Parts: sequence; structure tokens; C-alpha cells
Amino acid sequence: MQPTNPHASEEDADPGPFTALEQVLDGKELPPKTRRDPLERLAGRLHRGEISCQEFVEWADLRLTGGKSEKRTKASGRMGEGRREAGAHATPWSLACWIADQVVGAGGSVLDPACGCGHLLVAAALTGRVGSDAGSYHGWDICPQRVAAARIGLWLATGRRGCIGDFCQVRVVDALLDAPEVRVGGIVANPPFVSIRALTRSRGRGYVQSLRTAYPGLTGNFDLYLPFLLRFREWLEKGGRYASIIPASFWSSQYSRRAREELWPNLRAVFRLSDRSVFPGASVSPEIIVGQAGGDRLLCSPKVFRLIPSDQGYRSELAEGTVHAFGPPAASHKSASGSHLATALGEVAEVQAGTPGYQARTISQALMESGSSANEPDTLPFVVSGCIDPYRLRAVPLRFMGRRWTSPVLPLRVLTAGKRELYESPKVLVAGVSRGLEAAFDDRGRALGVSIYAIRSPLVRWECLLALLNSPAMACWYRRRFAGKELSGGYFGVNRSSLVEIPIPDAWLANPEATEEVSHLVRQRCLVESGPQVADLDRQIAGIVEDLLGSVLL
Repeated sequence: MQPTNPHASEEDADPGPFTALEQVLDGKELPPKTRRDPLERLAGRLHRGEISCQEFVEWADLRLTGGKSEKRTKASGRMGEGRREAGAHATPWSLACWIADQVVGAGGSVLDPACGCGHLLVAAALTGRVGSDAGSYHGWDICPQRVAAARIGLWLATGRRGCIGDFCQVRVVDALLDAPEVRVGGIVANPPFVSIRALTRSRGRGYVQSLRTAYPGLTGNFDLYLPFLLRFREWLEKGGRYASIIPASFWSSQYSRRAREELWPNLRAVFRLSDRSVFPGASVSPEIIVGQAGGDRLLCSPKVFRLIPSDQGYRSELAEGTVHAFGPPAASHKSASGSHLATALGEVAEVQAGTPGYQARTISQALMESGSSANEPDTLPFVVSGCIDPYRLRAVPLRFMGRRWTSPVLPLRVLTAGKRELYESPKVLVAGVSRGLEAAFDDRGRALGVSIYAIRSPLVRWECLLALLNSPAMACWYRRRFAGKELSGGYFGVNRSSLVEIPIPDAWLANPEATEEVSHLVRQRCLVESGPQVADLDRQIAGIVEDLLGSVLL
């Protein structure tokens, strides 16, 4: 039984520009107030083949999302507001062709459950391997104008035969709650990446609850792309293939575990995009998964490839690393000979997060500038992730929850007893988003924003923690082990579940005197801001870390 969408709405009586263009191309009557001249001129150019299917769908996408051209978007690193709100990142043409080529079989049918303006469907049509009739193309989207553009693009791609209305399986429908029953030979997908908070703002709490009811596997603060993945097996014929763009966080997020478990047995390959500018302005690092329904079950991890742009489109080469259906395996901090070298940080230290996301607005409203806190004697300086540099905390103007501050402080009255005790105590602070692990020591007491983590340990000196966390070798180890946390722009995310796996040398735990040299160097490094001494101290500290943990980290 198909889930029902109680929030579906009727189509607007105004046909809109692309629906009207579709009607003109098929020779239908338009509403009286519709301007015919521009539409007829454009329709004439399309009939004469003066505009290619690729040019048309890319132009339509820009018109409907309020975005910039691909060249201007890459230059600015930003996208149109319409595209950001919808979580819609149009698939670049060369990548769309590559994806279609992985999936489409001779004479088969194809589905894009979030088709937008039809980039992937049109690319599939151009492979020449989809069935000859218009009914072989299935595409769904909630926007009537995008659906009309996709149908026009398919009509162009298939040689302008028949009428656009023949592509009736490309339709306005919510793929997650109202999708028709269908079985196809291939799925090409670039589903929307929309967080649950953004989804609640745009579609309402009722819609989110409808998704949770229809998909029991959705847990926590799920992202909108996940229910699409959960339906792939239902929409595919036995032996059918799928290729879908996903965020790299798919492999490490707890809320995506159910989808990993369902796709894992028949997952064939993972392709990591080496060109991070493929989707300009996107806040995630994209990957592509390719799998098959009903084939032989996979008995090992799927192969991982790097996808590299070339003059002919894209080429792939085998990459290092692997992916795991159940998240990264437990850390194994042993040498090649099997001797134990290190203990996971979580076993010898307490790792806690700063302000939780659900309390961020409350904390933001309580913040005040330090000079205006005369009536609030009990306050703590407030820091965010951007205040943390390797070995140093910077007192800089900051931004939190859309508000700018010069020197913010937080009244202790708004904190729970546990948070107050944490914030007032000495601790090592780790930035939640950075290009390399960045950690500094807080010996004065500071209140923490979102995405900052505090480490306290009676067994490990704070100087040793800073040496480890700020070392280049540790940053490389973290990137390899938690590849799913890589973000755009060279940044990666840090959270508690990954920090607790940081290896602490057993030599330091067994013999505290062995830490004297590195502790002395770290204390010196904390006092130096710039100059040649910084590089010299960093080199000495990194050398000690690599000597102790080289076979684990490298």
C-alpha cells in the first residue's frame, strides 16, 4: 500500500511559463492572459532544433531556481536562494551523462524520483539505450514547472517525435508520499539534501511527521535524501541498477544507518568526486553509489574509486580506503607486529560537547557584550569554533546564531549545573569544523558555543593532548578514518564519537616522566604566536608524536 500525503495541494490555475510553453509546443490553447508572442518565438526555435536539449534544461534550471550560470557560481562559491532552500543542486551535464551510462540498459526504462528540470533523464535518453517509447521515462517532482521543463527536454532529446504530452510518466508527484507503483530497469538520482530543520521550516511539522510514519527507518534528525534511498529496491526490477549522488556523511551518520543496511548487500561501488567544485555552494562533500537490485549479495566492502574530470567527461581510478555499512569499525591501535601501542581517548578521558544545537537560540538570547554585564557579575567569556587556533584561543569578534559580537559573555544563571562545572574547569578545546584538527587549552573558564568539544583527563596531561591533536599526522589519520566527515572547501567535521577514538600512546600512560619533553615544547608553543620559532617547535612536537604512533597514524 502506498503512503498517502495529507498535505498535497492542487496545481495552480496559472499554467506558469514552462507549462505554457509545453502547451504551445503541443498546439494547445492557452489561457487568455498568457503572453503568446515570446512563447511562440521560443517554441519555433525549439521545433527547428536551434536549441539543444542540454542547453534547454540548463537554461530552465537557472530560470526556476534563481541561480547563476555554472561559471559564475563556481567563481563566487554561492548558489541562488531558491536552490539552497530546496536542497536542489543541479547535476552538471558531464556528470549526468556519466551517471546515466552506469545504469541504463538496452531497451530498458529509467526513473529519476527527484527529476527537477530533467538533467539525468535527458542524459539517459542520449545514451540511446532507453526503450523507444515515451512511457519508458519516469520522472517525479513536486514543482509543475520543473516537470514541464523535463518533458520538453526529453522531447528534444528523443528527436522531437510525437508530442510532449506523450511523456505522461514524467509527472507532478511527491515521490516519497504519493509515488505511483512502478518497476524500472534503472534509477538515476540526485535527491535533495535538506536537513530536518530546513524541511520543517519549508513544509511544516506535519509533513515531517508523515515521513516518519511512512518510513519507520527514519530516526533522529534525518536528511530528506534518505527516504529516497529507502525506496530504491521497491522501484527497481530484479537486476535493475541504480546510481545516486549522496553526501559523504552517509557513511558515518547515525540516522543513515538503516539506509546503509538496506543498500549494503547489493552495493557495487562508491565513487568519490575529486573535484570539490562540482556542486558550487553545497555544504557537503558529494559521492556516488552504484548498486543493483536482486543480484548476488556482496560479501565484502564495495570498491571505492575516485572520479576525476577529463576531456571526455569523467574517468575513475581505484582509491585507498573503504566504507562500512555500520559506521567505522572499532579502532585498532596496534603495530604491524600486533603489539599494542595506544589506548583510545574515550577510555582515559571525558569528552563532552559544548552548547547543544537545540539550546543554541536560548544561549544566543542570553549573550551580552562584556562591557554591558555590570548587573551580571557571574559570567564567562563565550567562544565558538572559529576562536580556536592550534595551541591558542583567540579573542576575536565572532558570529553566533546570526548575531555579531565583539567580546561576548554568557551569564552563569542560564547554565545547568553540569554545564557550569564543565565550562569553569580547565579543559582542552577542539574546534568542531576545521581544515586540520585544532585544539587549545582553556585554563580560565569559557562558555562554549555549538560544535566545540571539551576534553578533560586525570590520566593525560593537557600538553600531551595538544601535541597529539594539533599534529599533521593526527589530522591525516582522522581524514582517512572518518572520510565521511569531509565537507566542502577542504574542511571536515569533528564530533564526540570520532574524538573518543583518538589514539593516546601507551608510553605516556605507563610512564608520565616520558611526557616531560613534549610538555615543555608545547608550553613554549602556547606562548609563541608567529615567527620562525613556531615552525621549529611544530616540527619538534610532530616528530615526537610520529615516533610514538607512526605505525598507527601513517
